[in-house]
Amino acid sequence: MMTSKDLLRFLRQAKEARRKALQRWNRQVVNGYRISCRPGCDWCCYQIVAAGLWEGALLANYLIQTKQNKLLEAVMRQGEEQAELYTELSHTEAADVWFVKQEPCAFLQDHRCAVYALRPTACAAHCVVSPAADCAPPTGKMVAGLDSEEPTVTSLLIDADLLRLMFGEDQAVAQPQPLGRVVALGAQLLLKGPGAIASFEVAHP
Repeated sequence: MMTSKDLLRFLRQAKEARRKALQRWNRQVVNGYRISCRPGCDWCCYQIVAAGLWEGALLANYLIQTKQNKLLEAVMRQGEEQAELYTELSHTEAADVWFVKQEPCAFLQDHRCAVYALRPTACAAHCVVSPAADCAPPTGKMVAGLDSEEPTVTSLLIDADLLRLMFGEDQAVAQPQPLGRVVALGAQLLLKGPGAIASFEVAHP
């Protein structure tokens, strides 16, 4: 059974693996394009961000270690609200409903990400090449982004490895869940161990 030390070691290795995947992606895909994203351009932060369990645990560990309890609670509260939408609607419909609400990610503070260095893969690999103004609602224009297959697949494989270590057998690849939801699961994992999370709940959200 995975111990807390095992988990922290796994998260360090996972973070490095994701960093290398993003580096390759930037070198092979992003370079050569004019990226519209700039500091303070944050319309993407008003969407539901889906993330893996390992990313939730990484962020939960950071918030716990830095004693940012209020932010942790706000993130988890937002995640539960978004997860409820996921149970009522398709993921696409839930994303549309949430965007209309215009409620920013709980990590967005003064138009900047409070956890930028640890942000989920969905955020780190989000690059817009169409005009930034097209991202703001309601333009009715299509927003053009870059293919992010390598970092996305890397993150999914890391999650599969984590589930294997937790439960000792191959699991179905977990579908990414709302960020606040996986942060809550990550906090349980860190504080109470793998037994606090049911196999079915993680592998089949």
